[in-house]
Amino acid sequence: MNNPPTPYVAAGLVAVMVIAGALACGVGSSGRTRFPQPGGPAVHDERLELTLFASEPDIVTPIGIAVDASDRVFVLESHTHLQASDYPGPKSDRVKILVDRNRDGTPDDVRIFAEGIEDGMNLAFSPAGELHIVTARGVWALHDRDGDGVSEARTRILDLVKPAKVYDHAALMGIAFSHDGWMYVSRGNTGSSAWRLEGTDGTFLSGYG
Repeated sequence: MNNPPTPYVAAGLVAVMVIAGALACGVGSSGRTRFPQPGGPAVHDERLELTLFASEPDIVTPIGIAVDASDRVFVLESHTHLQASDYPGPKSDRVKILVDRNRDGTPDDVRIFAEGIEDGMNLAFSPAGELHIVTARGVWALHDRDGDGVSEARTRILDLVKPAKVYDHAALMGIAFSHDGWMYVSRGNTGSSAWRLEGTDGTFLSGYG
């Protein structure tokens, strides 16, 4: 019988979808890119305004995003998914911080927060304000204990231990936190294969498909 999950390590099927990237568009009088533009997204609520915050070369191949309590934007760049032998980009996935200090809608400071990541999928902040990353095979907490904007250490939270080998889209994919501290991760469909998630606190979840 499975052990009951603790409030910190709980797995569920919560879909987290993040769409980030540069779109074909024009530039408004303020210098910021504004939507709607031909071929771009449309805003259907007149109270809202959609503008382009960042694009290449500041960020490339973004697949995950999270914003902290200070409005710093953390973006996950994917570079390792089916990486070609002649791929000109970084050898690992990276998390970048984009900071808009003067509140003009564009980042004034862009830096690498964490790198050396394999098969990164998404980002989320815990209620305590610590950034977590879900990869195809596990979840990690990325620590910046000295507050310099660079993660100097990471802690493994849980692992997908079964199947031993699985295509990335059938592995772990999304992550989210509830206000009371529960962590939720989503996973793909493993077909008829058994799956098992093990937390570093000793809890686990398992099943099929």
